Amino acid sequence: MLRSIHRGPSAYRREVFATPEIRICRFANAFVTLAPDAAPADRAQCQKADFDSYETYVAFLRDTTAEAMANYGKPASVYLSRGYDSPAAAMLARQIGPATAICLDQTAKGNDDDGTAIAERLGMPVVSATRRKRATRTVRAGPWDLALETIAPDDHATTFEFFNGTDISEESMLVPDEVVADRAILTGWLGDALWGFEYPPSPDLQRSTNLAAGTGLADFRLRTGFMHVPIPALGFNRAAAIRTIGLSDAMEPWRLGTDYDRPIPRRLVEEAGIPRSWFGMAKQFTATKAANLHEIAPLLFDRLVDRYAPAVETGALVRLPTEMV
Repeated sequence: MLRSIHRGPSAYRREVFATPEIRICRFANAFVTLAPDAAPADRAQCQKADFDSYETYVAFLRDTTAEAMANYGKPASVYLSRGYDSPAAAMLARQIGPATAICLDQTAKGNDDDGTAIAERLGMPVVSATRRKRATRTVRAGPWDLALETIAPDDHATTFEFFNGTDISEESMLVPDEVVADRAILTGWLGDALWGFEYPPSPDLQRSTNLAAGTGLADFRLRTGFMHVPIPALGFNRAAAIRTIGLSDAMEPWRLGTDYDRPIPRRLVEEAGIPRSWFGMAKQFTATKAANLHEIAPLLFDRLVDRYAPAVETGALVRLPTEMV
């Protein structure tokens, strides 16, 4: 799975499990055809994304986000921190229609990451979330210090849902079901790849670092029924054009010239009336990184198996229509 994530949606591995009786495949960003006596065939989606300037790009983001929000008909929710990308997502959501901000108070290291002030300036209601207090230890990861948290047995019942086989990063996004259920949920995920300058632009969303990022949200999303909309990833097949816009002369007033510099979301947020110093000033890490993952991984995996075992026993997971387009 990790190799597939690294390769992106064009070259990832489709077949993930097979026995003489059962074959399980996964498809990303594709239309899939299932036919009798034939292997599943997929055709990659090609999103129409015609933009060549900041203004046309923002119009594309706004229109696409509006379509996603309209699918659910309820006010959207936005995970809102004090970084770059989620404030830009919140600003777009607020322009389109009613939206609620979900604000986590701090990072695992205890740094303030609460986006409440930004939400209030945008006129958005806020659902506040308090990070669980856990024993932590700090480790060096490249240029950053990361806080590793010890996950106690009392947390296994909720943590297992975010276990993807290698980490539980998205556990920090746990909120009561009613906050996210049946809604479009907007995030700033993949802002580093699309809006930052750290990585070469790729139309495949190939992940050179932090390969598993985002994969732990699947079970929480499927159980509560929300649609995840990572705003920076919209139009990812035109990553080079997005990078050109970010580096253009027109964006110079919104470039800081630092290692943590993302002019596109900065312009979006500052032009909405948010002061420059309120967001995107220092790289923060809100993801849950477990210090004792090697100890608890089998227990978390067993809980996931227990969740799906009844469906496997009844055959619900393998009953597919003979033909689907």
